[in-house]
Amino acid sequence: MTTLRSMHEISNFFGIVVYMFFNDYHPPHFKVTFEGYEADILIEDGSLFNGDLPVSKYKLVQAWTDMHRDELMHIWETKDFRKVVPLSYIIKVVEILDVTRKYVDCRLSNGAMKRVFLRPIIDNHSHLNGMEKMYDRDYVKLVKLGKMGELYWPNTIVSSSGDVWNYNISPEYINHFGVDIEEDDT
Repeated sequence: MTTLRSMHEISNFFGIVVYMFFNDYHPPHFKVTFEGYEADILIEDGSLFNGDLPVSKYKLVQAWTDMHRDELMHIWETKDFRKVVPLSYIIKVVEILDVTRKYVDCRLSNGAMKRVFLRPIIDNHSHLNGMEKMYDRDYVKLVKLGKMGELYWPNTIVSSSGDVWNYNISPEYINHFGVDIEEDDT
């Protein structure tokens, strides 16, 4: 295990600290730490090749690596250590591309296009009064884009006191659990 003091911190996001060592071994990689976890990540494809990291944090690191691969390779090759922009804390849905009974396709502010399969989400929240509407194909098509970049269905959930709420799917959920799609898939 390399001491972190001999490494250059190049980014920090969501509690994940990213380091690169000046004279480290090949293949080109960087090290990440998170709450006692430590892992080496290949720049080429974002794969974890040494160590351990919680899956949710690993997915964030992969997304960040994809966004900054060229810059990371430049740093590795030139040893020109500098800060790399952290993964954005605010990812938003910026466009709804397609809506079917089974899924919603959308474009995110980070440029990713994601497909969110609805059935697992709906099944997981079926205990909420009003969720049965989400099994209806016409109702699903009522999806809207919220002010915070979330997907929502207006006036879906009815609380025990009779209050009516929107049903939301957060952009963070979509970014992490949505399936990547290509322009041709929409």
